[in-house]
Amino acid sequence: MNGASYLLTMILKNAFRNNLPLEVFELHTEELRAKQEEISKRDNEIKLLEAIIQTLGGRESFSSG
Repeated sequence: MNGASYLLTMILKNAFRNNLPLEVFELHTEELRAKQEEISKRDNEIKLLEAIIQTLGGRESFSSG
């Protein structure tokens, strides 16, 4: 289970356990979505920097995928 899936699972468990109102759950879900977008943006920036390093003469690949 990746980090985002784990966070969503924990939010759902807490929401049901605590009988949180739907509005609170929606707020947590929106926060999770924003964090996922931020992580994706940073991942793309890292990939771009790795490509620049490769172009400038780096010989190793930094990505594992």
